[in-house]
Amino acid sequence: MRIADRRARLRSEHSVVAGIIKRQLDADRVSPYRLGLKILRNYLINDATEVQKVNEQSSPKAISFVGCGRSRGLHRLFELPEQGKIEDVLVYEVPNYGSSDLSNQEPSIITLWTKCQLSRYHLLSGTLLESETLPAGAKFMHLSWNNIHDTFVVRSSLSSPSSLERRAGIRRNVLLTFLLFQVAPMRFLKRLDVDKKTFGSTLTDAQIQHDMLLMMHSNGYVRIYSLNEVMEQRKPSQGLSVLFEIRCEKHELQIGGFPWHCIITPTRQRGVFHVLDLRDRKMAVNGALLNSSTSLEDDKVYFHPDESGRIFQVSLHELKMFRLVKPRPGVVRVESIPGFSVATPSSPSQQETYTSSGRRVMRRVSLEALPEIIHLDYEDELELIAVAEYRSEDPHHVLVTLFDNVTGCRLKECALLVPHDWDPYGKHDVIINMDQMVLISQFQSKFHVQVFQLACKELP
Repeated sequence: MRIADRRARLRSEHSVVAGIIKRQLDADRVSPYRLGLKILRNYLINDATEVQKVNEQSSPKAISFVGCGRSRGLHRLFELPEQGKIEDVLVYEVPNYGSSDLSNQEPSIITLWTKCQLSRYHLLSGTLLESETLPAGAKFMHLSWNNIHDTFVVRSSLSSPSSLERRAGIRRNVLLTFLLFQVAPMRFLKRLDVDKKTFGSTLTDAQIQHDMLLMMHSNGYVRIYSLNEVMEQRKPSQGLSVLFEIRCEKHELQIGGFPWHCIITPTRQRGVFHVLDLRDRKMAVNGALLNSSTSLEDDKVYFHPDESGRIFQVSLHELKMFRLVKPRPGVVRVESIPGFSVATPSSPSQQETYTSSGRRVMRRVSLEALPEIIHLDYEDELELIAVAEYRSEDPHHVLVTLFDNVTGCRLKECALLVPHDWDPYGKHDVIINMDQMVLISQFQSKFHVQVFQLACKELP
């Protein structure tokens, strides 16, 4: 498309991204990428920026969102050829969209079919780039990243003996199978059969991520091994070293922080989270985080996805953030970051009254009146945190508040209009993608997606 034609088309579009592209074309040069992001961020938090719903759709099938360019709504890009049922998909995104090497550098979608077929398609056109037939003998059902944008894992379902095998006393030693692939070009690397003879009879599940093999056992233990060491040893039953092991509730283990720490819930201690040093499992000072007192649901405690080492604690009505500090050598303390404390505005104050007999009565709190945090999203390129809340006094909107990821300052609030039959107690995800907000909800046995555009009244 000629530059003059692109300018004419962009004049009719009032999205924030369109304004930045127009600015670049008018200057007859491409602005530095970071400068463009800074301009975009300033647009988003500007008072003149408005939220407009540009599209919505519903489907009985699962819906997910992948940002792959500038768009003012939802429209069909392509439909994959019928090859049976799709078990799982994985999206491969790369920053360089203009490479001439289509097969390696363009964004793509990796699809796992029921017929032991692994295919990679172009994300925007649907063109088949590569295909691989998987080995027979295992039912492969899951795709996940080992190292994002580098290697991925194809995982089989858990193997269980048939009723005939159980009656005959036959045991299956191989619990599941992993296949490791390079993503672009798609190339098979290694196969790993997870054997109970090697890793113990109490083994119940396993995962691969970041070149680590995580083993979950029925007694609550999680053991971590080096993936490279396991795959390179011909006889792994001899001399495999355990990098780390710990016992925790539901095998939920998170690793992060500086220095390295982990977050666990001790067995039989629901609602308690411990922050432990990864070297000696010693708990940090103030490292016991407790469940919120205003919610019956379990909090979510996890390391910030920006790899800053900070810790989120998200409850139904409150958001907190912590960091690890070293006040002196050998001591690590968990410290609250006040700027990131997002308490709901209608949280009750400690008022009290007295009866005629002099008995003290504390004020009753109505939990239904408190705003509910339904989702939290981090936009890494714009350094924004988006907190989506539902408030019973305004059932037709979801309030999304944007915070600065570094300082925690409130930058902007956006009210997203939802349908009249929208269910606040369903499952909801709010995704920030450049100048778009996407609300994906699951209720009434359907998936619903709404796309909102952040648009400026005037463009420079």
